[in-house]
This record gives sequence, structure tokens and C-alpha cells, in this order.
Amino acid sequence: MFDMPSGVQFSLFGSFEVGSDAYPLSSIPFDEIVAKVQERVYKAKPARALRPKPRPMEPRPGYKHPPGAMSRVSRGRMSFGP
Repeated sequence: MFDMPSGVQFSLFGSFEVGSDAYPLSSIPFDEIVAKVQERVYKAKPARALRPKPRPMEPRPGYKHPPGAMSRVSRGRMSFGP
């Protein structure tokens, strides 16, 4: 939290009782909550969906292939023998 850029709003709601002996997680009906979301009883949707970053096709600069790894690849075909 200390290295967040200025102007970023940060809010947190939490309870230190959840998961303790006084309020175990088993007392929260997660299955029932999920079922009601699926049945659209609760109006729930993700606040934001993360998209995976595309992976580069080329190895990063300075990457060294293991010995013999590239000798098995020939003209776009992979051979599985030595």
C-alpha cells in the first residue's frame, strides 16, 4: 500500500473475526450464495474481468535455449527422436 501512486483510492473492508473460532468459514453458506447468483436471485456480476497478456512468440533477449533443444526443431516440424 505504501508504494501506490498518488491519487489512487484504496478502501478495504475486512473482519478479523471471519475464519476464527468465533466465526468459522464453515458457517458461511458459500454454495447457497453461488446457487442464488446462478439463478439470478442476486444481481451479481464481476466488477472487472482480467484478460491475459499475450505471450511473445520470440524468447526474451538474452534467453539461452537448453543444449539440444533447438536441434529437434527443423523447418517448423518437431521431431521426437534424438
